[in-house]
Amino acid sequence: RREARPGVSDVDLVVLCWDDGETKSTTLRAATREAFARDDCDWQTKWSHVRATKVDVRIALVPLPPHPAGVALAKLLDDDDNTEAEASSSDTTYRAALATWLGPELAFVLSTESVTLAGADVPGTLPERSRVPPLRCLPTLRRDVVEALADGGERSLRWALRRTLRAAFEKEALPSRLRDTPVASRDGTEQDERRVGTTFERSEYTRDLFRCAVFVARNRPDLGEDLACALVAAVHGPRAVWGALWYAGGSALAQRLADEVAAFQD
Repeated sequence: RREARPGVSDVDLVVLCWDDGETKSTTLRAATREAFARDDCDWQTKWSHVRATKVDVRIALVPLPPHPAGVALAKLLDDDDNTEAEASSSDTTYRAALATWLGPELAFVLSTESVTLAGADVPGTLPERSRVPPLRCLPTLRRDVVEALADGGERSLRWALRRTLRAAFEKEALPSRLRDTPVASRDGTEQDERRVGTTFERSEYTRDLFRCAVFVARNRPDLGEDLACALVAAVHGPRAVWGALWYAGGSALAQRLADEVAAFQD
């Protein structure tokens, strides 16, 4: 989308690996970093100009076939690159099983916020329901903020403020009609009737802190000043707002905003 900002944006590498029951995630993560650091890697050729502040590696293990999720990935690796519309009913079932195995958050990240650098084009083949954004910050907001503030560090405080801004967006972006989303069970063979979490259906979705703050401020003008302070502190650091009193001012704001945002959820 050409929205990456050099020296500001970061990059998340999501790597799908076979779960052989033996290889540790730390080993896979180290191998991934080494592979993407090579000079001949597509990453270096296509994306080095981004100059990201950091690169986080996220490993997602997929069970081997004959598990339905594994079958879906194996078919993609075998150059079965049909789009979702062109896929057979069995392929659609397998891809739905893969999305279920990955979970609603990771499936959403892959289908809407990712591009394929190497291997199977999983983002382009996940089912349409994977593009419905799940609640990622709001359900555990209070607990997350309390744990972050208990750390006492500036980095944790900035994380808590970012978390609160994004949770506020999730809350205000909810439509008046909520729904529960039934999904297939993790083995992909039968329907799981338990409550799996509320999602919202909107064409407008963002994790950009500025856009989150603006959206919420338009709907909750009473929070405008707190949102502006939280945005500046999250981006430029709490010292830019409160100086030597950065922890006292920042923690009070994070807790106040979190309580206000989570109150509606209760």
